[in-house]
Amino acid sequence: MKIFNSVSDLQAASLTAGQLTQTKRYFAGQDGGGATYLIKTAVDYAGTPDEHRDLTLANGNIAAIQSEGTKSLFGVIRQSTADAGWDFIDDAGHTPYNLQSVTTYRDNILIYYTFDADVVGTLVATPDETFAKYGITCGASVSGNFCFLTIAAPMIFQVEADGTLSLPNFFEGLITTDTSLLTEGRLRINHPSIQESSIPPTVTPVGTVTRNARFAVSYSNNYTDIVAVGDVDGYVYYNGADWVYSGDLYTPPTFSFSSGELTVTHPEADRKSAVIVSSRGSSSIARSDSQISDTQFKVKFYDNTGTAVTTPNTDMRFFFSRRGAVRVNTLDGIFAVNRSYCGVNHNKLASGSGNIWLMGKHFV
Repeated sequence: MKIFNSVSDLQAASLTAGQLTQTKRYFAGQDGGGATYLIKTAVDYAGTPDEHRDLTLANGNIAAIQSEGTKSLFGVIRQSTADAGWDFIDDAGHTPYNLQSVTTYRDNILIYYTFDADVVGTLVATPDETFAKYGITCGASVSGNFCFLTIAAPMIFQVEADGTLSLPNFFEGLITTDTSLLTEGRLRINHPSIQESSIPPTVTPVGTVTRNARFAVSYSNNYTDIVAVGDVDGYVYYNGADWVYSGDLYTPPTFSFSSGELTVTHPEADRKSAVIVSSRGSSSIARSDSQISDTQFKVKFYDNTGTAVTTPNTDMRFFFSRRGAVRVNTLDGIFAVNRSYCGVNHNKLASGSGNIWLMGKHFV
């Protein structure tokens, strides 16, 4: 809003219709007489300005005084039970003023005034002390005869590895889980979009932590993925035709056997972590030698006399384990998730004592 020192300064200006402007004082060098003006075209003004209150500008537009043409509005809204709909509190201690109606939608609340304003002034919406304790906040998109009120809250909830959600009722219908990739150790949580996708989620295991409660997180502004991770481990055996892996690795190892030595290539383990091989054969004992890299180790087999066995047989079988953090197929545990603020389901946010206070003033 452009502010002029005096009325004469305003009259000398050329402003476009629809602008709102102010003067600090009526006469230069004197205090008092400041006012707010709405700029109109001569056609829209439809009259002759008195050049005292309403003023003709240098470009022929009219500065119509607004200081004495404002209307206030105020009131309190509440939804006592879910899906009952938000409404004004109108009792001995609360009376809506210049507010006409309330309509509740999932994503916002529509409030009509009893008047049409020429120019929007201000509207403030704020939660009371009951809602403030839950971190609830609100804001409004304001027009001349109505506003859309949007309420937001911290998106904090719990989810189990099978996709079961525990969340505040005011997020009902907004947060869902996609379990289609659970067999690959990935749980997707779809949720309302947050404003800053660069803000990482906070995901914490809660309750009894099992072996497969280890996890990694990937995310966007409208989803969070919890992905199971674990050590590089499993069971390897020869079935008479091929080497077979049995275990939980998302990317299974591959095998190459040559001259009595089995090379196992696997997802990258922690750098220089040792490999533990536990033989399960009765006559072909597996033993890992020192040829180890981050993605590979080698195993040789020996009979009960210590002689190397160079031809694969079905007694060649062993467990192996290396420390790491690679994708696995089994996610387990319960997780607490925090994804910053987002809009609530306004049909579900309810309280017998929680209110939203409204106050505003517009130019008419």
